[in-house]
Amino acid sequence: MASSKSDVRELLGVAARAPTCCLPRGTNVVDVAEECRRGAVVFVSGIDGHASRRAIAAWLDGPYRTAVEMIGTRSLDVPLRAGEVTEIVAYARAHVIGVIRGIARVPSDVSFTHAAMHDGWIEPCTDATGRSGWVPVDRPKMRLSERVLSLVAVDYLVRPADWLAGRASKIAV
Repeated sequence: MASSKSDVRELLGVAARAPTCCLPRGTNVVDVAEECRRGAVVFVSGIDGHASRRAIAAWLDGPYRTAVEMIGTRSLDVPLRAGEVTEIVAYARAHVIGVIRGIARVPSDVSFTHAAMHDGWIEPCTDATGRSGWVPVDRPKMRLSERVLSLVAVDYLVRPADWLAGRASKIAV
């Protein structure tokens, strides 16, 4: 689905989905979006195809865990065999960069947000002020690319103007 609308929530019919959680007092939807962006940027700019199991574990236990635990859920351990790391990371990084470039095009390709909602990578939430937003959800057997894209989707759906009209390439790529 391609669009250049700046109100992505209307475009995607987000208003029709009821929030599944309320953020802890003192945390707002923009805080969550910021942590998600930070985690996605760290992955795209700091993890390359030669990443070690230790580097992936550090990302999962650091920026990714910070984002998914903002609502109090516990991140799952992701077992990786040594031979899989290079292939999985290279695929995930290339896929995420491709999605980010798709967002930066005019018209933007926001189809990944439908996958994020449909496949349960993100859930609607509200904060203490009543503002609607999204949180990343850590599910068993999620691919590494899905974990990173859940972070991108949350940030994109909360702050679409930062991503639309070609600005996305300045965010992470």
